[in-house]
Amino acid sequence: MGAPGKATKTRKAAQPIEVVRLRPSEVRAHHLRDVSDLLHTLGSKQTSITLVELKRSARTNRLFCAIAQRNGSPRMVGLVCLVPMYLPQGLRLWLETMVVHDDFRASGLGSLLLARAMQEATELGAEHVNLTCNPTRAAAHVLYEKSGFAPAETTVLRRILPVKAKNR
Repeated sequence: MGAPGKATKTRKAAQPIEVVRLRPSEVRAHHLRDVSDLLHTLGSKQTSITLVELKRSARTNRLFCAIAQRNGSPRMVGLVCLVPMYLPQGLRLWLETMVVHDDFRASGLGSLLLARAMQEATELGAEHVNLTCNPTRAAAHVLYEKSGFAPAETTVLRRILPVKAKNR
């Protein structure tokens, strides 16, 4: 899976964790189970993903995965998505889908994923990175603030659209 990120041993999990970029050509069927598990951990309404959807996400975004050995095979135990938008005013980056498997929480893995995403943002030449975070996710807020994020003077507005069949 792409060029490996920094391998480290987390406090909770006494095993090396590798952070790598998941590229579209490297997406395999076994990734679907891991991503679905992480979406469930995140509390997402969507807890399953197809191969086409995951490849599309890897093609249009920068997906960084934390890989650990679980039960003798490599498993994705963390994920962060860096979303580039090329607008008339320039590059804008959003951090989305930042999630760490329950078994690896409070281990430093979130910091590792975030550091890799910020490295990519710097390499892309971004001035800043935006993210939204549910106010109930206190640990995530602490991580983001320790990593240099601060509240922005903005309001997020949302319009709910009628549900239609997805193009998969």
